[in-house]
Amino acid sequence: MDWKRSGVAFLLMFVLTAVASYVIHGMLLHPDYSHFPSLLRTVEDANRHFVYLLAAFAVFSLAFVLVWALWVPKYSSPVRAGLFYGIVMWLVESANHYLINYAVQPWPADVVGKQVGYEFVWLAIMGMVLGAVYRK
Repeated sequence: MDWKRSGVAFLLMFVLTAVASYVIHGMLLHPDYSHFPSLLRTVEDANRHFVYLLAAFAVFSLAFVLVWALWVPKYSSPVRAGLFYGIVMWLVESANHYLINYAVQPWPADVVGKQVGYEFVWLAIMGMVLGAVYRK
């Protein structure tokens, strides 16, 4: 494993994860979320728990990079392989997560559809960026 490349990839994935999370959940879905205040923390309470959000971004970014660096075979087109990898990770992380939330919390189907759709785009892009970082 190329530790220098993996470190750069981790930092890049962490930043992209934080930015995408803010854009998706803090901007695009904010109007939808405002209809369900009982399912979410208040802004003040969320701010007190922000360090856990950063920790989650770090854990996800580390796993995203390590799985790629240690187990994904090398392809002739790393960006295309990254796209496929991003879609697979979307299945494991986002699709799974939001379908479970839909099953156990009273989220409307249209909000869950937006969550799943936005995160599909995000993880596909993340995979392609990761593939580009590991391109020879």
